[in-house]
Amino acid sequence: MTTATKTEYHTSFLTASCNRQAYLTREGKAVGEATGALFRGIAASAAMEYAHAQKLDPACAAGAAITGWSEAEAQCEAENRPLSEAVGKNKPKTLAEIERVVSLYCDRFRQMFSTAKRYYTEVPIRWAIDVDGEPAEFASHLDLLWQAAGGSWYVDDWKWRADAPSPHYLSRNMQLGMYALAVAHGEVLLDDFWVALDAMPVVTWVHLPHLLPYTMKVKAKDDSGQLVTFAKGDPRPLKNIRCTADIHDEAVILDEFRQRVRMDRAGFHPTSPDPIGCRLCECSRHCPSFDGDGKGEQQ
Repeated sequence: MTTATKTEYHTSFLTASCNRQAYLTREGKAVGEATGALFRGIAASAAMEYAHAQKLDPACAAGAAITGWSEAEAQCEAENRPLSEAVGKNKPKTLAEIERVVSLYCDRFRQMFSTAKRYYTEVPIRWAIDVDGEPAEFASHLDLLWQAAGGSWYVDDWKWRADAPSPHYLSRNMQLGMYALAVAHGEVLLDDFWVALDAMPVVTWVHLPHLLPYTMKVKAKDDSGQLVTFAKGDPRPLKNIRCTADIHDEAVILDEFRQRVRMDRAGFHPTSPDPIGCRLCECSRHCPSFDGDGKGEQQ
């Protein structure tokens, strides 16, 4: 008797701008190279993980950058994703940039984490959610899960994006919302054991580029909410680096998740065309097009 493989729903399925791209990627039909931005994000996350393993000692920054680069190369190779020419060309610059960001992160947050009860990096999470009487398996990994001295749990998600998130975006982010609910109601893998924490965590988008100081004189609100003038070279406010997502309405998040699962089970994966995104999309060869053959770009 053959047992059907259960579909696991990951955050990439929930956050992709195009539903068809998310489906095709899950089906192994993504064909493409690792761009500079993608590779840097992978390397930076691996570097941050290394830094936490070194107790955020600022002296680890160079080693963190090198380790992050090596792990990113290995991941891209495992995914059969060749590196773009730009990745190799910009290696010295990228390594220096990651090293600097890691060093600044250690300087600014080492003391905060030194008082934490415990913390874990690259934490697997899972949660079986009932969708019309049948469980849907949500699974993902947390960049950083840590418990403060007072007992509260936090989920930190390291991001290296061009644009900083707005509060409106954070409050609607399915990835962060599902992280919160999975920690609260599902299980996390800690020290080789699946554990139910039964606690709603504070979820934070950690905007790594904002660890770099201001590059010009600007007026902005400081951490106390006062409008002040920052000079070129001043560090940015902590609230601009650690951006907390206000996530309160579980029903809305679950309704969004269940609707996506229903669409997937019905085989409904609509495209969301984008002028630039479609040209760069790794799934374009397998995506239906309107050019007459219905097979997408097969070249």
